[in-house]
Amino acid sequence: MRWEEELNLTKHEMVWSTGYFIHQMTRWQNWRDRAATAKQPGPLAYAEKQIDKWKMLAANADAHYVKLFPAYSTLV
Repeated sequence: MRWEEELNLTKHEMVWSTGYFIHQMTRWQNWRDRAATAKQPGPLAYAEKQIDKWKMLAANADAHYVKLFPAYSTLV
């Protein structure tokens, strides 16, 4: 019974972690848009770098989770 509970939690944590990465990417996209509107090249470049980082984390997690748990794609 405990094993089933742990497996269930792990499956949900896969979805939650990918969702968190996407959320962070969206936050940085908003900050990038504000920096672009304010014509601030430094913060704009930094925001672009952060967007790429969070996007890569989300894509990598998604790719690994699909390999580990094929039904993962139906959970997202």
